[in-house]
Amino acid sequence: MSTTPAPVCIGKRLLALDQPSYFIADIAANHDGDLERAKALIWLAKEAGADCAKFQHFKAERIVSARGFQALGGQQSHQAAWKDPVFDVYRHYELNRAWNAELAAAAAAAGIDFMTTPYDDEAVDTLNAVVPAWKIGSGDISYLSLVERVARTGKPIMVASGASTQADVDRAVKAVLAVNRQLVLMQCNTNYTGSLENFRFINLNVLKTYAARYPGVLLGLSDHSPGHATVLGAIALGARAIEKHFTDDTGREGPDHSFAMNPQTWRDMVDRSRELEAALGDGIKRGRQRSPDRRAAAALPARHARAARRPCAAGQRPGSPAPGPGRCAAPLRTAQRGGPDPGRGPGSRRRPGARGPGGRAGPAPGGAGMIEGRLTALRAIEESDLAQLLAWRNRPELRRYFREYRELNSTQQRQWFDSKVNGDPSTQMFAVLQKTGPQAGRLLGAAGLCYIDWVNRTADFSLYIGADGLYIDDHLAPDAAITMANYGFDELGLNRLWSEIYSFDTPKTDFFQLLGFSLDGRHRATHWAEGAWHDSLYFSLLASDPRPAYPTE
Repeated sequence: MSTTPAPVCIGKRLLALDQPSYFIADIAANHDGDLERAKALIWLAKEAGADCAKFQHFKAERIVSARGFQALGGQQSHQAAWKDPVFDVYRHYELNRAWNAELAAAAAAAGIDFMTTPYDDEAVDTLNAVVPAWKIGSGDISYLSLVERVARTGKPIMVASGASTQADVDRAVKAVLAVNRQLVLMQCNTNYTGSLENFRFINLNVLKTYAARYPGVLLGLSDHSPGHATVLGAIALGARAIEKHFTDDTGREGPDHSFAMNPQTWRDMVDRSRELEAALGDGIKRGRQRSPDRRAAAALPARHARAARRPCAAGQRPGSPAPGPGRCAAPLRTAQRGGPDPGRGPGSRRRPGARGPGGRAGPAPGGAGMIEGRLTALRAIEESDLAQLLAWRNRPELRRYFREYRELNSTQQRQWFDSKVNGDPSTQMFAVLQKTGPQAGRLLGAAGLCYIDWVNRTADFSLYIGADGLYIDDHLAPDAAITMANYGFDELGLNRLWSEIYSFDTPKTDFFQLLGFSLDGRHRATHWAEGAWHDSLYFSLLASDPRPAYPTE
């Protein structure tokens, strides 16, 4: 299992550790039996900043046992305040399944995902055509036949784990991952009273346990506590899907209104969460921001740099004792951009563009530092490249080969550009340009060295050609690949380039074998696509291996 949570795509939203949290407004029973009210709540949820409007499809006679509640000695927890028996309340707030198409259409019109928690097989069958993902409630985590049925739809599945033992969670996770890798595991507390006392039972640190126990699974939170503390804490611990109940008026009569959030508190929760996400950053320690804005410049007055107190004697180092009082130079504020660092000695200027412990810079945008092959050239990806790269990347016949094979939108592309291309020293991405002929200079595709491990000197090797409807051809792709491999070995000092491809990716398999990459191994049934499981193949090329020869024109 991967050590990084696998991204999950719901509708047009990518859920991943480096993406904004996905907010699910659980309207649940707050429609109060009124279709128009249900549709109005969908629009209110969207306006308040929710990414998804969720309902619950249950039938009272299939989930409530009057005899069972009598055996418990009556209604429990928040249900104790209900005026009517539990069965009657559930019957009254059942969602009319004839509304499904209208609710899905309302969500589409509002620009928000439509989701549900199905409580029976019929709900799964009737809703599969209109939902992009599912949620399994805490009460059904041990209902493995339903969990497996939902997982087999192939759509993302969120599983809440309130009132569950670790064994319950293990069984559910195993059942889902056996047929579907698109899992979000949610910590949850199933006390719905909204009492402040419930904070003692939220146990957000379970998210740490889940992250260690299921490292390839994305995490989330299904919450019923008041305020935002639980949500903010969960996001800080890695949760990227947040579910809370939603209504327009918490004073309305009904089973789910009192502990729900209203449009104002929901908007405040989303805004505070976005502030937290911005503050969390990407975990890469930097002296200052990459862009020379005022915030970055503000760091300079606090830095020391060697400054001359008086002229230094011939041959005297600035920090060494000199005849007379003191030294001829000392570490004083304010530092200048690119100036020598105190303690590093004279001439210790930081090289602009240096990245990672290797201290080597990638090619700069705009043609400076171009890496040239025979038929192609590589340069840093520029903002002006993004639209064309996105159009190529979203072609179904091309993205089917990618690890993240779902269609991306321009916002997600921009987030990738900001966080990976410009913000991650373990990633060097290149635009592939045509170097020769009448179309010299045109954009051909993209290539990259990713997940660079500067200690062990390894990098993930990726490349595609998007121009002219290509993916991998016999000339341009090998030329660009050889150029990037030589750069990785000779300029970055890497020792091993590796790549993971899927077993149905025949063009890439032939491509890597042509370049002299070795097939290191195979992981079975790692990728679900097009109705079947596929293996992952791992190829590598070492610096000591024979270098592939450039193709002829």
